[in-house]
Amino acid sequence: MKRCKTCLLSLILIVALLLTVVSQFRCGAEENVVGVVVHIPGEQERERFNEKVMVTGLWHYVNVTLDETVNPSRVALVMYKGDAAPLEKTEETYYSWEYDGGVWRDNMGYGGDSYTYIDETKCARIGSTYVFYVATDDFVSNEDPDVVDHENWTLAVKVDDEEIFSTPVVMEEPVAGVGVTRADFTLSIEPFTQTVLKPVQEFVTTNTGNVPLYLSVSYGKYDDLITTSNVNITLHPGETLSHSVEVATREWRPGYLSISGRLSADAMYVVPTGFISFETSYTFEKVPRVVIQVGHSNYELEELESTEITFQYKKNVEMDYGETRNITAYVCGEGNVTLSIVNSNITLLNVWSNGVPVEDVQNFMVHSTSTSEHLVVVQLQATKPNVTAYLTYTLDVDGALYTYTTVITVGPEPSPHEEYVENTVAYIM
Repeated sequence: MKRCKTCLLSLILIVALLLTVVSQFRCGAEENVVGVVVHIPGEQERERFNEKVMVTGLWHYVNVTLDETVNPSRVALVMYKGDAAPLEKTEETYYSWEYDGGVWRDNMGYGGDSYTYIDETKCARIGSTYVFYVATDDFVSNEDPDVVDHENWTLAVKVDDEEIFSTPVVMEEPVAGVGVTRADFTLSIEPFTQTVLKPVQEFVTTNTGNVPLYLSVSYGKYDDLITTSNVNITLHPGETLSHSVEVATREWRPGYLSISGRLSADAMYVVPTGFISFETSYTFEKVPRVVIQVGHSNYELEELESTEITFQYKKNVEMDYGETRNITAYVCGEGNVTLSIVNSNITLLNVWSNGVPVEDVQNFMVHSTSTSEHLVVVQLQATKPNVTAYLTYTLDVDGALYTYTTVITVGPEPSPHEEYVENTVAYIM
């Protein structure tokens, strides 16, 4: 009996010693790995559920830093679904890459000659850090469109075929999403002038997914005239950018110039496997949209339908009783225009067409060009107090008639007291 107790005690001591040795071995192995960092190029390492995150279908850097005392012949990176390596190894369950001191390779060869899940040109050994540039297939299925679905995997590091480190990894489905606010800009400039328009308005883009997006914008033939801030750059996941617009104008003739931009947001670092389950490119037409009114300030600008003619006139004018004023209208564009001017409740004194007096104001010809504006100046006198007067233009272009009216509000007669004060002031001076 005493001998049995002695044997049992010896067995317990041996088991305890073995456990201690194994524990020390594992601790020593873990200490050989100083750190493992997983991140998409240009992004910071992310965590979800306090675990490292890898987005399926995208390239990642996996940086493995070993203790400086370790000098292995081979360093391998292994990833598998769940807590243990599966017996059946597929693109949906298992990956393995390694560096043997000279060559970086994908041990699985899932893509055959078509594609691979490692880019050896971007892998590197920097001192004791082994930089793997690797990816997996886009295998996480989307079960709920309102959340980013995921699977739980394990990432392990092997040195000379011996596993020395492992950590859980959350494998996320790739989601490329972008939000854009309204981006309509309405600007104005005087005809035949050249300047830079800088509206204070901005539009905003937001990356609503977990995939970096490359933002770009095109304006077609106006690319060299319009500058948009914060484009041709990466819009990082969760990032919001504000965009302003500057327009370098040319000596444009009167009219409305509508320029439609084309904003593109393209997913970056997508593995070219031939099958991609998520949307990788978004295009927003008319973002931004820039409308430039080339015309005189406080004038109505009319583009005569089916012609190249534009007409600018004052829509509303206020005059004092007894006042004499010149009111100018502008004609531009290639073509001949027959013009008729009619006045009501106000006295028309003179009309000049590009400085030349007009004899028949109800029927005269304007020879318009697109290189300059033709000025039609009407001289009016407010001879009736407290009335609404009208100045009506009728343009005849190839038999098509276009009519526009200026509404003139005439003020009251001045009171006798006001006249006396004015005369007194004039007398003193």
